Amino acid sequence: MGLKEDKTVICDNCGKAVANLIFLPDKDDLEIIFINVSKSTHHLKTRENKLEIIKAFYKIDLIALDKLLGNNALGFICYHCKKHYCSECWTNCYDIYDEGYYDYTLGTCPNGHECIILD
Repeated sequence: MGLKEDKTVICDNCGKAVANLIFLPDKDDLEIIFINVSKSTHHLKTRENKLEIIKAFYKIDLIALDKLLGNNALGFICYHCKKHYCSECWTNCYDIYDEGYYDYTLGTCPNGHECIILD
């Protein structure tokens, strides 16, 4: 197991913590754990794009990191603004269901852009 690293993501609108990203490099897998402001914990594991993911993490390039992990994997980025927001700054959030099953969550960023924030 490699060294554990963590970074706190700050809301571009209000300055509150959006999430804590914990990076656990391993010889085979990369695991990124993020704990958002609602204290829900998400584990993302991958073997693909390891070098690019490591670079994005250390540069704190969250848009690149989110795209490498799968768009909307992190769940707090507005791709229109290229910014990240805490759960209190997203408004009009609602879940979309397809044939009775959860599909994704939409929300509106502080600049009025409707985005998929969880997929």
